[in-house]
Amino acid sequence: MLETVMEWLPAVVLFIGAWLIFSASLGLIRLPDFYSRLHATTKAGTVGVGFVLLSAVISSGDGGVIWKSILIVLLVAITSPLAAHLLSKAAYLTGVPLGEDAVADQSKVVLKDEVAEPEPTRGRKVRG
Repeated sequence: MLETVMEWLPAVVLFIGAWLIFSASLGLIRLPDFYSRLHATTKAGTVGVGFVLLSAVISSGDGGVIWKSILIVLLVAITSPLAAHLLSKAAYLTGVPLGEDAVADQSKVVLKDEVAEPEPTRGRKVRG
């Protein structure tokens, strides 16, 4: 009985991880604006990678695979949300619009001092 569970458990966990990664790609295609797409891919992608690596740990049982998988999950869990935050802040500051169905722009109050204002040209034409 336990052997059957140990054969099926990695496959089920791998399927869950693959489904989460697939749903992240669907969110990338289907969601309306940059910020929603970024949120979907960050959340589902990070958790999906964690499940895929958990499947590798369960099926392997090797100590080296366990430590490497833990390290990879920690690095992805730290860098993915950080990168998404920086991308969304840069997109907001450069003027990427919110979706049409956005209810409120709460970043306008928080980031009002960081939004770059165009420099005056002082009567001369700027070639770009």
